[in-house]
Amino acid sequence: MSDYITQDLGLKHAMMGTDSPHILTGYNLENQDVGNWSLGKEDYLTPAGNITSNAEDLLQFAKMNMEESLSHLSLCHVRYDMKSKHSDMGLGWWIDYKNPNIFYHGGNTDGFASMLAFDKKKKAAVAILANVRYYKEREKLFADILENL
Repeated sequence: MSDYITQDLGLKHAMMGTDSPHILTGYNLENQDVGNWSLGKEDYLTPAGNITSNAEDLLQFAKMNMEESLSHLSLCHVRYDMKSKHSDMGLGWWIDYKNPNIFYHGGNTDGFASMLAFDKKKKAAVAILANVRYYKEREKLFADILENL
């Protein structure tokens, strides 16, 4: 997975695990330091939520998906009916019902919240990275930005 992220995708700042000294600490709603997950790159949970990155790499990944610059990325954009109120699912992406050109995915751990979205038609993307656990604010901010993409 690490080789795919860094070599195949060319994302220089993304990595598996939290071994970097550049990773910020996370905070809870009481503004208390909760650190970050201390999973190593070989931990079995790592692919589920232990990928660290920055906005530059996330936006580069969104661009790759918008342009489908790697042919296999188009497979991730096939819609599967999830019987959800708001979205269907692609391979790793939620697909908005109101605007099927919008793909998004978020992540949350103790002390951190993130979201990446792109609009394939408008060729626009947004990345939200926060080192505080406040899911509702992230969702509201994301919804506001998504409406104006």
